[in-house]
Amino acid sequence: MSRREELLDLDEDLSARKRELFSQEYMTTKQALLHRIDDVVRRTEGQVSRCPEEDLEGRRYLEAKLSNLREFHDCVRETTLFETLDEGWCYEFAIDSHGTSLLLRHVSLSDIADNGYDEWLEVEEYDSRLKVIETRCRLLGVDEFAGERGVAPSTIRVWIRRGKIRSAMKTASGWMVPEMASPLRRGFTDAEYEWGVNLGGCPGGLEALDEPGGVRICKSREKGKRSIWYTNANHTPVSEFELTIPETERLELFLIGHPAVEYTGDRETIHQ
Repeated sequence: MSRREELLDLDEDLSARKRELFSQEYMTTKQALLHRIDDVVRRTEGQVSRCPEEDLEGRRYLEAKLSNLREFHDCVRETTLFETLDEGWCYEFAIDSHGTSLLLRHVSLSDIADNGYDEWLEVEEYDSRLKVIETRCRLLGVDEFAGERGVAPSTIRVWIRRGKIRSAMKTASGWMVPEMASPLRRGFTDAEYEWGVNLGGCPGGLEALDEPGGVRICKSREKGKRSIWYTNANHTPVSEFELTIPETERLELFLIGHPAVEYTGDRETIHQ
């Protein structure tokens, strides 16, 4: 056997092993997808049963999430999907404040990794991402959302303005809040937003954020400030800068209220 033939055989063996690992580790069939959704439903059922009775907000959130996941499972089961995907394609689903969505993704670059005992496939790049199904949760008006939480509507508006309810949506009739909005936490928590269009109208001095991209807002080492990490549409870091807390609140209020901006900080993506 020539050296060229040996290399071709090695390459073929490597490709076959990659395909094997990919089918083992990723959801490449409808059956595997449904089994994984079942796993997440059972996990959420356990979280509901363990949630303290006095934690009304946490229980409402988990019950809304569980209801949405069950609806998503039924929708996936009843929808005509590929029983087995073509090579390189896999199913993925994501859960966030607005519901659950099913996506198809295609891997363009991967490699085999190992620790001396086990092998696994490391996906380095996806080149396609298609949304197939989406089950949205209910949107509640400020009055209804406030009533369920036992606070005044004005309190909900303050929470939105201060970036406490980042998944709120601004409509012609006022603010709407998804029933799966993440439970409130004390103090500041990191945030992530993404958008795929030119925004326009960014607060003064932040015009660079007009172009498609995203930001991650984090605590700063400097007291009274926040670190802003800006990435472009390809998720490549572009710049980092600091804002005061009032400036950050103004930026977040603009992002929350913009219809083209998506809050992604609470997204749970499941692909294995």
